[in-house]
Amino acid sequence: MSTNSPVRLTQFQILILWGAAFILWGVYCHSIFRSCLASNLPDFQAYKAATLAFLDNTQVYGKKFTISDTPLAFHSGLRFYYPPTFLLFLRPFLEFSPPTAIVLYTAINLITLLFLAYLLTVMFRGYATRPLEQPPLLFLSTLFAVAFFPPVWNGLSYGQVHLLVAFLITLFLHLYTTRNDFFTGIALAVTVHIKFIPILLVLLPLFARRGKILTSFALSFVLILFCGLLLNTPFSYWEQFVSAMASFPQPEPEANNHAFASVLSESFEAPYALTKWVLFFTLGGLFSILLYRATKTPSPSPKAHLFFLGTLLLLPPLYWIHYATWLLPIIFFLFFRRQGSFPYLLGLYAFFYFIDPAIFFSSLFHQDWLTPILRLSTGLTTLALSIAAFRAECNDTAPHSHEKGA
Repeated sequence: MSTNSPVRLTQFQILILWGAAFILWGVYCHSIFRSCLASNLPDFQAYKAATLAFLDNTQVYGKKFTISDTPLAFHSGLRFYYPPTFLLFLRPFLEFSPPTAIVLYTAINLITLLFLAYLLTVMFRGYATRPLEQPPLLFLSTLFAVAFFPPVWNGLSYGQVHLLVAFLITLFLHLYTTRNDFFTGIALAVTVHIKFIPILLVLLPLFARRGKILTSFALSFVLILFCGLLLNTPFSYWEQFVSAMASFPQPEPEANNHAFASVLSESFEAPYALTKWVLFFTLGGLFSILLYRATKTPSPSPKAHLFFLGTLLLLPPLYWIHYATWLLPIIFFLFFRRQGSFPYLLGLYAFFYFIDPAIFFSSLFHQDWLTPILRLSTGLTTLALSIAAFRAECNDTAPHSHEKGA
């Protein structure tokens, strides 16, 4: 028998594994539901308040929606900068009592978490080594690694939509690498109608000259927009949304905002507009050069260009810790490519777990020199992960290496 042959689990071991995983998943879901009911999901409540304002034909964009009845500290409110179509997704939740709406919304997020873990397993199973290469163990380990990723837990506690966006982004990348151009464009269009910043991902098929994806995206985006208009989403709200995004004001000073532009302008008292545009063109130019090089590198199979996910976090003026959920494809790609380097994974988890508490205590004890360094470290970590993913993908010349056995 070859020493490279994987050790196979017996049927009894697989049954025990699934049973233990089912119990652990039940405990996890129970704790999430309790936590969400206790926190009252302040961001979700702000979404609902924006939806009510929309139904009342009052201002939605640029207005801060604050929630008073939440035990989560320092929740100062949420400014609504989501596409008008997202309001249609939220409308059904207004028909339920607040606790029921919280339970339903959390259940949708937990189901999304399951699909996200499965999708990550499908994308990167070709890199898995023993013992993680065995399907049950691979999926279950990925599931709980995603479930306990600190930004995921943070987003669930606040009622954020970024887990759904992370799933749609990962779906887009998976379809992109499998050359399913029609559905790739649809996935991106749906994503953009929920959260607009992933529109930057349209540069992937643009640089790769994959016109079918661009056509599918454009037609799908217009079709969803038209359906929204038929469902009583006035076009004036799209005008307000575009205006709000174009004139995005300087974010209020928030210690937990990790965006480069905000940290640097606050720390050095530099003009925010100048800082924002200098960073935008500098980082945008860097990622554009990397993308151009990546698309010109010969490859026997399409690359996901995972490194480009960094633009979604580093270019906008806001970077809350739950945004890091979008880094999961990069994190798992690098983890599996490192043949299951657990110190790497644990180090990242520890960083994302402790960074916000560290910022809180540095502010509490007036360590003004330390706070901006900690805030910048999140962006620098994101940039480092993006560059590491770029280098790994450029050196990955195996055909269809994301597919097991290819």
